[in-house]
Amino acid sequence: MTWQHLDATDSIYSIRPMIIIADHSCCWKEMAEQKDTFVPSPIPDKLMNLLECYQASKALFAACDLGIFDKLHSSTAPQSAKEISLAIPADLDATTRLMDTLVGLEFLEKTKHGDQWLYNNSQVASKFLTSSSPESQLGYIAIKNNVGYPILGHLESAVREGTTQWMKPPFEKYPDDVYKEVYSQPEQSRLEFMSAMHNSSLHGCYAVAKAVDLSQYNSCCDLGGK
Repeated sequence: MTWQHLDATDSIYSIRPMIIIADHSCCWKEMAEQKDTFVPSPIPDKLMNLLECYQASKALFAACDLGIFDKLHSSTAPQSAKEISLAIPADLDATTRLMDTLVGLEFLEKTKHGDQWLYNNSQVASKFLTSSSPESQLGYIAIKNNVGYPILGHLESAVREGTTQWMKPPFEKYPDDVYKEVYSQPEQSRLEFMSAMHNSSLHGCYAVAKAVDLSQYNSCCDLGGK
């Protein structure tokens, strides 16, 4: 077993174990015929995707939180990783790795100009991941990153106890009503929460309006509960 460095456009990992077979005439079938050789089954794609997908989600969340897509969107030309790292600001090597991961996830595009690589947003990123877009999902992503992601870290406790996990860090300040914490924050934080609610319903509301005859109603009420 050896380790091979992979380009981020091929994988969201920088390093992945690779099995190197020196004799190219050797194949899995021949190995399987040897009674004393254990040949592991290939991991199903569905399982492997579940094992890895949270890392891709977190890479997207981090890029949105750092403002990478907005920095590229506001630029008049594609930018280098160095330019973005200075604008954020952040470490150059780490920024390059994250941006290459975003290329692999198809949220950024990467082209070579002279002796340097330059990046720009993909169409999907420009449409959904920039704050100036009317279809921006940044508010919803922020809630997923700051609330949804950490609360799922307590899923095992939730199953064992059969209780809500709002009393666990970082939400323990208002264990009975987490929305007290939301609305006790500065105005900008409240606006971000409202933006998340708007973003999460924006793309489904038209389908609901078409499916249900609401012509006799002039108002609606959003009901929450446990």
